[in-house]
Amino acid sequence: MKRAPVQGFSAGIPWSMHLKAYDAYCKQYGAQPALIDLEGRGCRGGFSAGELDDFIPGWRDEVSEIGRLRALLLNALPHVEGEGDDTLATIIHQELSQSMEQ
Repeated sequence: MKRAPVQGFSAGIPWSMHLKAYDAYCKQYGAQPALIDLEGRGCRGGFSAGELDDFIPGWRDEVSEIGRLRALLLNALPHVEGEGDDTLATIIHQELSQSMEQ
């Protein structure tokens, strides 16, 4: 899962949340494509935590809930039946593990 950096919040946020903040930003200030093309334009490094507080009130609780649900899913996956490296449980586990490292 792609993540976006947040100034003042080292864990970052899911990309979908970044786009939600960008929509709110655009309504207030107009489009700034560099905010959604972070790699290609050398943007300032995403939104600040304060901007997210303004654009998405409650974002911290939402991020916390996403993390809690990921942890629950990762703990449940070993109990899902299946064999081999290509089982759905294995694929989900790999994707979630990689997204939590980013």
